[in-house]
Amino acid sequence: MTSPRSAITAATLAGLLALPSAVHAGPTVLRDDQLRDLAVTPVLGRGYSLATNTFQSICLTDIARTKPSYNFDYKFEQIETSGQRSSTTSTSGSGSFGGSKFGVSVNVSASGSKTVIEGKTYTSHYIMVTIGVDVYYSSVDESKARIADPARELLTSNDIPGFFDACGMYYVRSIGRRASFVSLFSYKTESTSRDTAFEAKLDAELKGWGMHGNVSVQRSSKFSEEASSKFLTIESTAFGLGKDEKASLIAYDLETFRAAIKDAFVSMQQEDTGMVISMEVVPWVENADFQRILKLGEAKTVDGGKTISPYAQKRILNQNGEFLAEVDRVARAKLNVYYKAKQCRSQIDLDYKDQSGAFRPEWAAKKSINHRSEGTIPLTELDEAVSKANIDKLFEEHRVFLYGDGNGSSGAVACVQALLEGGITTRSHRDFPACGPVEQQFGVISGRLIDEHCMPKLTD
Repeated sequence: MTSPRSAITAATLAGLLALPSAVHAGPTVLRDDQLRDLAVTPVLGRGYSLATNTFQSICLTDIARTKPSYNFDYKFEQIETSGQRSSTTSTSGSGSFGGSKFGVSVNVSASGSKTVIEGKTYTSHYIMVTIGVDVYYSSVDESKARIADPARELLTSNDIPGFFDACGMYYVRSIGRRASFVSLFSYKTESTSRDTAFEAKLDAELKGWGMHGNVSVQRSSKFSEEASSKFLTIESTAFGLGKDEKASLIAYDLETFRAAIKDAFVSMQQEDTGMVISMEVVPWVENADFQRILKLGEAKTVDGGKTISPYAQKRILNQNGEFLAEVDRVARAKLNVYYKAKQCRSQIDLDYKDQSGAFRPEWAAKKSINHRSEGTIPLTELDEAVSKANIDKLFEEHRVFLYGDGNGSSGAVACVQALLEGGITTRSHRDFPACGPVEQQFGVISGRLIDEHCMPKLTD
């Protein structure tokens, strides 16, 4: 089952939970852009929660890995004026460029392709050279890996919610990576046409074809003179390389460029090297060690004499675990919005208002910048959004989610307590009346404006 993580949201999760458990059980492959967030660290054996889109603790130890495979690709591409590639990054006429995790795109400006040097007008031409290495089939060998002792103690003491809080509902079984070394070559001609003969020589020089002994030295020397006359320049960038203290990626001529390619290729060969482009996560209930510790291979008899098969226990546990993870996420989100609103209220009062509560003249007409979209709203609108009455409503929303009507028979606290007492592996959360209203509130988190504008950043 392949499912982009960005599609698993609070709104859709409630719908998924309404379906049979087999729909969202089993391995899930993630390939979305959030995997490439450099602020998080995907690691084999690390816990993961689809419900909250977060990585948890590393709960597997003695991790042995399957032997990875590698793909290598080399591209030598002519870049025409206003040439486009598949990604959103671009190359200007000055030669600056960037790259995406899947590749690099270029957009050469026609206005920047003309240069006057010593009274002569030259036209710039561009060539992009891309070297990429894909690493895949790097996976946990689950016949040798085991659940780490601290996490194991949670399971042996039957603290299953504690285990899921620490280790997530899933763990990372395999990771796919990509590393790239990308260079932009530019040269100049007095005509507007490309010098295809020079480009062919450049390609051959880069690959080192047909070069032996003195012939190689002579050809390289002649080509270097020709490259200098055409003002050949090289700009390079690399993505996802490993650390190699002997590697040098600085290139100022073709000889040093070939050496940089060789060093970069060596740096790409480590199995933990490269930006993550795919990840397979697997429910803990499918892990043999997890099942052995919880004894999920045994049928259980519940009140009324009903027998719950091992398969049904795993299905029920997987469903309840996702539900508990979502309860925690929503409770934290509601409380976070409340505290953020209080802090935002304090900052506005202290930094932008006088003692009477009115905005000081220099701040009255300012606007607040949206941290996500960069749009703006009047500061007075944000001031109203974090009024005392609205802040009180946010706290009440959090309280009602946790405690319901206040008599102890409803709300998330009562729901979770009933679920744990009733048997987290033998009864679904939907069997308990207190849990129905809780699930209906999963997609309701107020304070969008607060979340997008606090703490305030102002502009004219």
